[in-house]
Amino acid sequence: MVCTLTTLTRAADAHPDLTRLSPTEEIWVDFAQKKVVVGGRVALSSGPIELFACPIGTKEHESIVALRASARLVQVGLLAIGLEPDHADAQTPGSPLITTEKKGAPLHILVRFQDEHHRWQSCRAEEWIKNTETKAATGERWLFAGTAFAENTDTGELVPVGDTANLICVANFPASVITLTGNSPHENSLLLYEAFEGRIPPIGTSVEVILRSTQTSP
Repeated sequence: MVCTLTTLTRAADAHPDLTRLSPTEEIWVDFAQKKVVVGGRVALSSGPIELFACPIGTKEHESIVALRASARLVQVGLLAIGLEPDHADAQTPGSPLITTEKKGAPLHILVRFQDEHHRWQSCRAEEWIKNTETKAATGERWLFAGTAFAENTDTGELVPVGDTANLICVANFPASVITLTGNSPHENSLLLYEAFEGRIPPIGTSVEVILRSTQTSP
């Protein structure tokens, strides 16, 4: 059975000191330190990628991390810590980033995991992303570009417009919630990034992705 966010059950609260945004999704907000913590697992450790992280049950075949939280709640969390996407060049207020000149609120993305000796390790997300031209970790930085929301006429719930899998992207997608500052086409033959093999723990390893305002130290 494919595991999706709708099939997740209530898990033990890993961060009882933080504000949890859902009883089933693994996402917390730390208002004091202006950060959002999201639980997930390693989905890919080698090969071309279009995303750094996607919601579980979506694009794990081209994403390093699968998150146990929806794009909607991740965006809610980022807004809650004061990050604001820049839609000055968008055609309509609140629409997703569609220009080649990327704008948005800068943020740090860290990854936290336990190694084979059960010791906690952490690193910048960029260290897991390899530029296929330079053969080095990407030097680009992250932007909270944001995506528009629309009301589901059946449930009344606000849901992101476009593909909700496009959460933390390394390739250019118009509806990316978070994107790298550089331009990288999403056509398969032109993909600029790949998972940095040898730096990423084994597939299935539990991780936490920490999204932090640049107003605080990474």
